[in-house]
Amino acid sequence: MEQAHAVAPAVILLATGLVAILLARPLGISPIVGFLAAGVVIGPYGLRAIEEGPTTRLLAELGVVFLLFDIGLHFSLAQVVASRRDLLGLGPVQLALCGLGAAACGRALGLELPLAIVLGFALALSSTAVVSRVLAERNLTTCPLGRSATAVLIFQDVAAIFLLAFAALLGRGSAGSAALDALWKTALAVGLAVTLGRVVVGPAFRGLARTRNEEVFTAAALFVVIIERGLRVN
Repeated sequence: MEQAHAVAPAVILLATGLVAILLARPLGISPIVGFLAAGVVIGPYGLRAIEEGPTTRLLAELGVVFLLFDIGLHFSLAQVVASRRDLLGLGPVQLALCGLGAAACGRALGLELPLAIVLGFALALSSTAVVSRVLAERNLTTCPLGRSATAVLIFQDVAAIFLLAFAALLGRGSAGSAALDALWKTALAVGLAVTLGRVVVGPAFRGLARTRNEEVFTAAALFVVIIERGLRVN
Protein backbone atom coordinates (compact mmCIF):
# COMPACT_ATOMS: atom_id res chain seq x y z
CA MET A 1 0.00 0.00 0.00
CA GLU A 2 2.85 2.36 0.81
CA GLN A 3 4.47 1.56 -2.54
CA ALA A 4 1.24 2.39 -4.39
CA HIS A 5 0.99 5.67 -2.48
CA ALA A 6 4.58 6.57 -3.47
CA VAL A 7 3.94 5.82 -7.15
CA ALA A 8 0.57 7.63 -7.25
CA PRO A 9 2.04 11.13 -7.95
CA ALA A 10 3.92 9.82 -10.98
CA VAL A 11 0.79 8.11 -12.33
CA ILE A 12 -1.33 11.25 -11.83
CA LEU A 13 1.29 13.45 -13.47
CA LEU A 14 1.61 11.15 -16.49
CA ALA A 15 -2.16 10.87 -16.91
CA THR A 16 -2.64 14.62 -16.58
CA GLY A 17 0.19 15.25 -19.03
CA LEU A 18 -1.42 12.97 -21.57
CA VAL A 19 -4.73 14.81 -21.25
CA ALA A 20 -2.92 18.15 -21.58
CA ILE A 21 -1.26 17.02 -24.81
CA LEU A 22 -4.55 15.81 -26.27
CA LEU A 23 -6.29 19.10 -25.44
CA ALA A 24 -3.44 21.46 -26.37
CA ARG A 25 -3.49 20.88 -30.13
CA PRO A 26 -7.27 21.38 -30.66
CA LEU A 27 -7.06 24.53 -28.53
CA GLY A 28 -4.12 25.82 -30.57
CA ILE A 29 -1.75 26.26 -27.62
CA SER A 30 1.71 24.91 -26.89
CA PRO A 31 1.82 21.58 -25.01
CA ILE A 32 4.14 23.25 -22.46
CA VAL A 33 1.41 25.78 -21.68
CA GLY A 34 -1.01 22.85 -21.36
CA PHE A 35 1.36 21.15 -18.91
CA LEU A 36 1.62 24.32 -16.81
CA ALA A 37 -2.15 24.78 -16.77
CA ALA A 38 -2.65 21.13 -15.85
CA GLY A 39 -0.13 21.49 -13.01
CA VAL A 40 -2.06 24.43 -11.62
CA VAL A 41 -5.34 22.50 -11.82
CA ILE A 42 -4.12 19.38 -9.99
CA GLY A 43 -1.71 21.19 -7.65
CA PRO A 44 -2.12 22.31 -4.04
CA TYR A 45 -3.87 25.53 -5.13
CA GLY A 46 -6.31 23.70 -7.40
CA LEU A 47 -7.97 20.33 -7.02
CA ARG A 48 -5.16 19.07 -4.74
CA ALA A 49 -5.01 15.81 -6.65
CA ILE A 50 -1.28 15.70 -6.00
CA GLU A 51 0.60 16.82 -2.92
CA GLU A 52 4.18 17.89 -2.44
CA GLY A 53 6.39 15.03 -1.35
CA PRO A 54 9.63 13.19 -2.13
CA THR A 55 8.31 11.68 -5.37
CA THR A 56 6.84 14.95 -6.62
CA ARG A 57 10.02 16.90 -5.84
CA LEU A 58 12.16 14.25 -7.53
CA LEU A 59 10.04 14.31 -10.70
CA ALA A 60 10.09 18.12 -10.76
CA GLU A 61 13.87 18.29 -10.35
CA LEU A 62 14.45 15.64 -13.00
CA GLY A 63 12.13 17.50 -15.37
CA VAL A 64 14.11 20.72 -15.00
CA VAL A 65 17.45 18.92 -15.46
CA PHE A 66 16.17 17.07 -18.55
CA LEU A 67 14.96 20.36 -20.03
CA LEU A 68 18.32 22.08 -19.53
CA PHE A 69 20.13 18.99 -20.80
CA ASP A 70 18.02 18.97 -23.97
CA ILE A 71 18.68 22.68 -24.56
CA GLY A 72 22.40 22.07 -24.08
CA LEU A 73 22.38 19.33 -26.70
CA HIS A 74 21.01 21.76 -29.30
CA PHE A 75 23.11 24.80 -28.39
CA SER A 76 26.89 24.51 -28.68
CA LEU A 77 29.63 26.73 -27.31
CA ALA A 78 30.34 27.89 -30.87
CA GLN A 79 26.76 29.17 -31.08
CA VAL A 80 27.22 30.94 -27.74
CA VAL A 81 30.30 32.72 -29.12
CA ALA A 82 28.46 33.59 -32.33
CA SER A 83 25.58 35.04 -30.29
CA ARG A 84 27.82 36.90 -27.85
CA ARG A 85 26.31 40.28 -28.74
CA ASP A 86 22.86 39.08 -27.74
CA LEU A 87 24.22 37.09 -24.81
CA LEU A 88 26.23 39.96 -23.35
CA GLY A 89 24.15 42.85 -24.71
CA LEU A 90 20.49 42.12 -25.31
CA GLY A 91 20.24 39.65 -22.42
CA PRO A 92 21.55 41.99 -19.69
CA VAL A 93 19.56 44.94 -21.06
CA GLN A 94 16.30 42.96 -21.10
CA LEU A 95 16.86 41.61 -17.60
CA ALA A 96 17.91 44.98 -16.20
CA LEU A 97 14.97 46.92 -17.65
CA CYS A 98 12.32 44.36 -16.70
CA GLY A 99 13.92 43.48 -13.36
CA LEU A 100 14.41 47.05 -12.19
CA GLY A 101 10.91 47.97 -13.31
CA ALA A 102 9.36 45.09 -11.37
CA ALA A 103 11.63 45.82 -8.38
CA ALA A 104 10.48 49.44 -8.37
CA CYS A 105 6.87 48.27 -8.28
CA GLY A 106 7.67 45.95 -5.38
CA ARG A 107 9.42 48.76 -3.52
CA ALA A 108 6.41 51.01 -4.08
CA LEU A 109 4.22 48.32 -2.52
CA GLY A 110 6.34 48.37 0.62
CA LEU A 111 8.78 45.51 0.10
CA GLU A 112 12.29 45.82 1.49
CA LEU A 113 14.87 46.69 -1.15
CA PRO A 114 16.73 43.31 -1.23
CA LEU A 115 13.46 41.39 -1.39
CA ALA A 116 12.09 43.72 -4.06
CA ILE A 117 15.22 43.20 -6.17
CA VAL A 118 15.05 39.41 -5.91
CA LEU A 119 11.34 39.34 -6.69
CA GLY A 120 11.67 41.88 -9.51
CA PHE A 121 14.45 40.07 -11.32
CA ALA A 122 12.72 36.73 -10.78
CA LEU A 123 9.64 38.11 -12.53
CA ALA A 124 11.87 39.36 -15.36
CA LEU A 125 12.96 35.81 -16.20
CA SER A 126 11.24 34.10 -19.10
CA SER A 127 10.15 30.47 -19.13
CA THR A 128 12.82 28.55 -21.02
CA ALA A 129 10.45 25.60 -21.36
CA VAL A 130 7.72 27.65 -23.04
CA VAL A 131 9.88 29.86 -25.26
CA SER A 132 12.15 27.07 -26.53
CA ARG A 133 9.14 24.90 -27.33
CA VAL A 134 7.34 27.72 -29.15
CA LEU A 135 10.47 28.47 -31.20
CA ALA A 136 10.79 24.79 -32.16
CA GLU A 137 7.11 24.49 -33.10
CA ARG A 138 7.33 27.54 -35.39
CA ASN A 139 10.70 26.50 -36.88
CA LEU A 140 12.36 29.67 -35.59
CA THR A 141 15.22 28.05 -33.68
CA THR A 142 17.86 28.62 -36.37
CA CYS A 143 16.68 32.01 -37.66
CA PRO A 144 18.18 35.27 -36.28
CA LEU A 145 15.16 35.87 -34.04
CA GLY A 146 15.38 32.36 -32.63
CA ARG A 147 19.12 32.58 -32.01
CA SER A 148 18.71 35.92 -30.25
CA ALA A 149 15.89 34.56 -28.10
CA THR A 150 17.91 31.47 -27.20
CA ALA A 151 20.90 33.61 -26.24
CA VAL A 152 18.69 35.70 -23.95
CA LEU A 153 17.28 32.52 -22.40
CA ILE A 154 20.78 31.22 -21.69
CA PHE A 155 21.73 34.50 -20.02
CA GLN A 156 18.56 34.35 -17.95
CA ASP A 157 19.33 30.77 -16.87
CA VAL A 158 22.75 31.88 -15.63
CA ALA A 159 21.16 34.87 -13.91
CA ALA A 160 18.68 32.51 -12.25
CA ILE A 161 21.58 30.63 -10.64
CA PHE A 162 22.82 33.93 -9.19
CA LEU A 163 19.33 34.86 -7.94
CA LEU A 164 18.86 31.49 -6.23
CA ALA A 165 22.24 31.75 -4.52
CA PHE A 166 21.62 35.40 -3.58
CA ALA A 167 18.19 34.61 -2.09
CA ALA A 168 19.63 31.71 -0.07
CA LEU A 169 22.51 33.85 1.29
CA LEU A 170 20.47 36.99 1.90
CA GLY A 171 19.43 36.04 5.43
CA ARG A 172 22.99 35.27 6.54
CA GLY A 173 24.49 38.73 6.16
CA SER A 174 24.27 42.02 4.33
CA ALA A 175 22.96 42.30 0.79
CA GLY A 176 26.41 43.30 -0.49
CA SER A 177 28.19 40.28 0.95
CA ALA A 178 25.40 38.01 -0.21
CA ALA A 179 25.69 39.39 -3.75
CA LEU A 180 29.47 38.88 -3.81
CA ASP A 181 29.18 35.32 -2.48
CA ALA A 182 26.44 34.53 -4.99
CA LEU A 183 28.51 36.00 -7.82
CA TRP A 184 31.60 33.88 -7.25
CA LYS A 185 29.51 30.75 -6.65
CA THR A 186 27.66 31.37 -9.92
CA ALA A 187 30.94 31.90 -11.79
CA LEU A 188 32.35 28.71 -10.26
CA ALA A 189 29.25 26.69 -11.18
CA VAL A 190 29.19 27.96 -14.77
CA GLY A 191 32.94 27.42 -15.15
CA LEU A 192 32.74 23.84 -13.88
CA ALA A 193 29.75 23.11 -16.12
CA VAL A 194 31.49 24.46 -19.23
CA THR A 195 34.75 22.63 -18.41
CA LEU A 196 33.07 19.30 -17.75
CA GLY A 197 30.91 19.72 -20.83
CA ARG A 198 33.88 20.31 -23.13
CA VAL A 199 36.33 17.86 -21.55
CA VAL A 200 34.11 14.97 -20.44
CA VAL A 201 30.44 15.03 -21.47
CA GLY A 202 30.81 16.47 -24.97
CA PRO A 203 33.49 14.04 -26.24
CA ALA A 204 31.69 11.11 -24.61
CA PHE A 205 28.38 11.88 -26.33
CA ARG A 206 30.05 12.53 -29.67
CA GLY A 207 31.60 9.08 -29.40
CA LEU A 208 28.26 7.54 -28.50
CA ALA A 209 26.58 9.34 -31.42
CA ARG A 210 29.02 7.72 -33.84
CA THR A 211 27.79 4.29 -32.75
CA ARG A 212 24.32 5.22 -34.09
CA ASN A 213 22.77 3.34 -31.19
CA GLU A 214 19.81 5.34 -29.87
CA GLU A 215 19.32 3.07 -26.84
CA VAL A 216 22.90 3.58 -25.63
CA PHE A 217 22.67 7.35 -26.22
CA THR A 218 19.39 7.55 -24.27
CA ALA A 219 20.78 5.44 -21.42
CA ALA A 220 23.88 7.65 -21.23
CA ALA A 221 21.70 10.79 -21.14
CA LEU A 222 19.67 9.32 -18.28
CA PHE A 223 22.87 8.38 -16.46
CA VAL A 224 24.30 11.90 -16.74
CA VAL A 225 21.05 13.52 -15.60
CA ILE A 226 20.67 11.22 -12.58
CA ILE A 227 24.33 11.65 -11.59
CA GLU A 228 23.96 15.44 -11.86
CA ARG A 229 20.87 15.37 -9.68
CA GLY A 230 22.60 13.15 -7.11
CA LEU A 231 25.64 15.44 -6.94
CA ARG A 232 23.41 18.49 -6.54
CA VAL A 233 21.53 16.88 -3.64
CA ASN A 234 24.73 15.85 -1.86
